Amino acid sequence: MEAKRGNDDEDEKEAGDAYKRGLREILTRVYVGDYEDSKNILLLGIIGITHIIIVRCNEEYQMARIIYPHKFEYYIIDLEADYDFTHCTHLKFLLDEILFENGENRVFIHSYISLEKILSLLVFYITTTLNLDVEDVLAYVKRIVPDFSMNTESDNIYYFTKRHMLTYYPGEYTSYLDVRDQKGGPQVALKE
Repeated sequence: MEAKRGNDDEDEKEAGDAYKRGLREILTRVYVGDYEDSKNILLLGIIGITHIIIVRCNEEYQMARIIYPHKFEYYIIDLEADYDFTHCTHLKFLLDEILFENGENRVFIHSYISLEKILSLLVFYITTTLNLDVEDVLAYVKRIVPDFSMNTESDNIYYFTKRHMLTYYPGEYTSYLDVRDQKGGPQVALKE
């Protein structure tokens, strides 16, 4: 029993050290980082990652290293130079499906070059899923990743957030308010 308790403390310390290595928990059970983090199977295992999403930009189209296919489910989202409504919708659908499947799934999202594009997609995801103001979500993300910046004066932000809310239906019998965890709270929530 004592040995198990010691192991739990070590696991918590190791997971806490993840932040020092660049892994950031943006939402509950949703982590972001760089390619180097995706190779650290010990860290990913301690945190309990079950799914890995690779976001590739134009420069990265030839890169997609599926390193541990026997350990994790991998997904790839390709981005053009500019954001497209389709990219945001694909990420939203994929994250919803993974997170609402069960309360144990944990997602690690990484890119080879640009963490900024991942964070911009997550700003869209948080804004539309939790029905929050873009400026509030940006302030939240900047607390976790201080050097992140995103232009919110574009008409695209309005288009992505408002139009998406009007056209996205998660499922015939499912709504975000109906999907609850065992404690009665929403499964997708900002990290406290």
